[in-house]
Amino acid sequence: MHNSWRRGLSLARDVLFVSLGRYGQYVVTLATVPLCARILGVEGTGMLAIATSAYFFGSIIVDFGLSQILAGRVSREESAVSLRLSYAKLRLMLLAPLLLLCILAISLGWPPVAFMISIGLLAGGLSSAGEEWVLLGYGEFGRIAAYQVLARCIYLASLFVALPLVQEPWTPMLCLAFSTMVSAGFSWYRVGSIRTYNSPRIGITELVRVGSPAVGARMLTSAYSQGATVYYSTVVPVAALGVFSAGEKIVRAASAALDALGLALLPRMAGALRKPTEFWSRAERSALGSFLFGCVAAALMWIAAPLAVRILYGPDFAASIPILRWLVLLMPAAAVSSMIMTSVLYVREDSKGVLLGACIGVVAGAAGFTVTWIQAGSLTVMVASIVTLEWIVAGFYVSRLFRLKKRDISPGDRASTNGHEEHKIT
Repeated sequence: MHNSWRRGLSLARDVLFVSLGRYGQYVVTLATVPLCARILGVEGTGMLAIATSAYFFGSIIVDFGLSQILAGRVSREESAVSLRLSYAKLRLMLLAPLLLLCILAISLGWPPVAFMISIGLLAGGLSSAGEEWVLLGYGEFGRIAAYQVLARCIYLASLFVALPLVQEPWTPMLCLAFSTMVSAGFSWYRVGSIRTYNSPRIGITELVRVGSPAVGARMLTSAYSQGATVYYSTVVPVAALGVFSAGEKIVRAASAALDALGLALLPRMAGALRKPTEFWSRAERSALGSFLFGCVAAALMWIAAPLAVRILYGPDFAASIPILRWLVLLMPAAAVSSMIMTSVLYVREDSKGVLLGACIGVVAGAAGFTVTWIQAGSLTVMVASIVTLEWIVAGFYVSRLFRLKKRDISPGDRASTNGHEEHKIT
């Protein structure tokens, strides 16, 4: 019992650190969102939403779906030295085209939407340039939290200085890019320089082979979730996207905080991988916990929707209130999907499962986009489609969890486990 309490408190501590670090950034959002909304207006907020969606794609491109996979390997005591040099080279190769694209957009005077996409891609790519994946593998959640909170505070300060002077939708993206570079710099300083002497290295080709299914899956996942605004901008008016973005940003921020459980569990699940019964028991409990947390968060967000929109965005965004209330319905599904993908599928390196889930989401997203286009860019149809597809994807990931469990645990193991539980009960 004493050990169970210690493990529970340790997990709660790490969840708190992850929330304060990677997702505590959304506390800063409480200050930046009102500033951006009031200075940029509804249409400017819509343009910023397009860049923010591109930001997620840029982050995924440079990360190449490898950070969590490699963190899992480090947690299983594989040497980080053998991974860092090749991964750094791969990320530099992927970041260079994004920088070139942004330079071309500026020099050739591309249309505003294309320019916002290019700057969002570059800012997102820079966010994946750090070595936080090594610290994640070592379980140094407190240090990750400290670096990222510092970076977000720098973002807040720079935005308060720069945006009133340069009232353009690309200004927040430049401030965000600068702050992510600060976080990356601290992570590199902590992990240290890459030692190449007397250390076996995994080749870039091998990293590409391992990461290709994962990056494909994450690109597809973003295409129907955080990155949906990019392609919906072709059929939905920019002002309507601004209304949608106001509600979505609040919901995605809350959903991201729920992702902390999956990230905190990643090193623990990797450590339990050699004990299938314990691994799958933890996975089931964690999935159920994520769902319940998602339900509670959704209920609270539904109640607080009018107040949240009024405080954060002001009266011009009153139309976001019903949008926000529709979108909160996706939170339990998104929480379950994130937990299973992060601490189960990535740990088991089940790229096929991640890719299948992403493909299902893209098919559902394409159907929703088609219906939205037929309905002349209806914002209501767009929101209903996004909520529906999140539940479809969550259903797949839950079924994948039970399918993998059935494959891993033999009938003898299940009988032994059941007998042990019955003995404890009696």
